[in-house]
Amino acid sequence: MKKTLSISLKKNLGRFNLDVSLDVTEGITAIIGPSGAGKTSLLNLIAGLMPADEATLNLDGNDISTLPAHKRGMGYVFQEGLLFPHMSVEKNLRYGAKNLDKAAFDEIVELFDLNQLLDRAPHTLSGGEARRVAIARALFSQPDVLLLDEPLSGIDPARRQNFFPYLERLRKTAKMPVFYVSHQMDEVMRLADNVVVMDRGKVAISGKLEDIASEPAFTKLAGNNERSVVLSGKVIEDDNYICKLAVAGGNITLPHPHDDTTDRAVRVRIFARDVAIATKKPEDISVLNILKVSIEEIHHCTDIEVDLTLKLMDDTGESITGASIITSRITKSSCERLKLTANMQVWALIKAVAILN
Repeated sequence: MKKTLSISLKKNLGRFNLDVSLDVTEGITAIIGPSGAGKTSLLNLIAGLMPADEATLNLDGNDISTLPAHKRGMGYVFQEGLLFPHMSVEKNLRYGAKNLDKAAFDEIVELFDLNQLLDRAPHTLSGGEARRVAIARALFSQPDVLLLDEPLSGIDPARRQNFFPYLERLRKTAKMPVFYVSHQMDEVMRLADNVVVMDRGKVAISGKLEDIASEPAFTKLAGNNERSVVLSGKVIEDDNYICKLAVAGGNITLPHPHDDTTDRAVRVRIFARDVAIATKKPEDISVLNILKVSIEEIHHCTDIEVDLTLKLMDDTGESITGASIITSRITKSSCERLKLTANMQVWALIKAVAILN
């Protein structure tokens, strides 16, 4: 049975009133939004580190809202990591562990590649190594819910990329709700199953990442104007240079995703600015993705730019139930020159190298 956490929390924070109600199950739920929106305060209220004005916390049918922090079953990883400086890495990991046998210990150590670090002192660790230890230590307490507050903050961009595989393994193996506060959209797009966008203590928009990533409100409150979509699918062909990804409604060609397993799940992000439009199917061009789509919506986002919401169609022009949506950002001038209208069938052109996976 999946673990489920239902929360309803209210707290006067002075600058605004936090008021959040959510139902969260297994997987990573990213908490994003502008600085000062109440993201860390929300984690502190869930953990019991800050008293709420009104609180309901229901974990698998059990009310934990009146329990002290140490009895709520929360594993909390703070931005600073907060390892004990006088203990080795192994002693840090074992601190607070709940009767873990050797197999369970070895499993988490391997998950975060910590074997070579066990005898080290915390002050000798890099920022990324210290965060891996901190997350592993939280897991050793066998929590019911894991709270991660910007776990990659302060790590330089190159090392952040090296950290992603560990968090992806956590996403696949954790059988609990994981809250992940972040300001970085690449982290959210790569790791999150669900997203909650907060604004001044309230939930502005929430849902599955794939469902809300293209929403204008999502990109605005997430702190950028880069409208995009996130698509999930399975690799069906692979020739070491490029591969084909089967998504709802069609196939997308993208660069080889650097592992050797066909039929694996892959998530891709496509920016609206990287999608061009043609009213006739082009020939003899280098673009590998030439997709037949229908224009579902035309949104005039600025005086000079237009956002198109596009739905994938089969080659005969038939609409496909549940087909994937992509977006395109073009100039208003191009929209008028091509005489684009809602429900019109056109071709979406996407360079394979522009697709992030």
